Amino acid sequence: MNTARDLIPEWGKRSDTDWIQTHTGKRFHLLDPRPEDFVIEDIAHALSNQCRFAGHTTRFYSVAEHSVRVARYVESQNGWRDEVYAALNHDNSDAYMLDMPRPFKYLPEFEVYKDIEHRVMERMAKTLRFRYPKPSLVHKADNVLLATEARDLFTSVIDNWHLKYGEMLPGRIRPWSPRKANREFLKMFYRLNPLGIRAPRRRWISWAWQPAMSAVRIAKWPEVVEAMATT
Repeated sequence: MNTARDLIPEWGKRSDTDWIQTHTGKRFHLLDPRPEDFVIEDIAHALSNQCRFAGHTTRFYSVAEHSVRVARYVESQNGWRDEVYAALNHDNSDAYMLDMPRPFKYLPEFEVYKDIEHRVMERMAKTLRFRYPKPSLVHKADNVLLATEARDLFTSVIDNWHLKYGEMLPGRIRPWSPRKANREFLKMFYRLNPLGIRAPRRRWISWAWQPAMSAVRIAKWPEVVEAMATT
């Protein structure tokens, strides 16, 4: 009998059907993502339009907002700059693979999903230069936000399952709109990223051109392209 990992498609090959169209008009091939495919504006847009907890919250609460709040927690704990940056990017694969609820993601039946997610995150981390796997402080922050979100975004929490994660934020979460979540995510990325990607000057460069500029900068990094070739 085949296991889930035996069913993983051949990695690194593209077909005519294994891609999705992104917000900025790129083709993203899940089984062969390349440096120029990871456009931060695509990632921010997709994460800001996805609801956490499979949409079962009392109000819309985006993955982008979660990521920003995790990063802010790490910053409040005097985390290093690279830890804060890793926190901001820790759920970036959801921009292409959707936000899978944690209890389902770790079922053995989802081994294929986890393996592909891991490979996508490895490539994205090399391209955007964030730490992966996530540092221990980021893991702690992720759990703090998970517990806090459950407390604040469900009418009631069954069997108080969120308490097993321990610490929660003292203040209550008031969810942002997708537009604000997108803006806050990008603002933090432009401040923290080590790539030299900055917010566009609206006076000279339209928002429509910035994703293309980000992709061009990424594509020009020879060390990244060389690393990708060995992956």
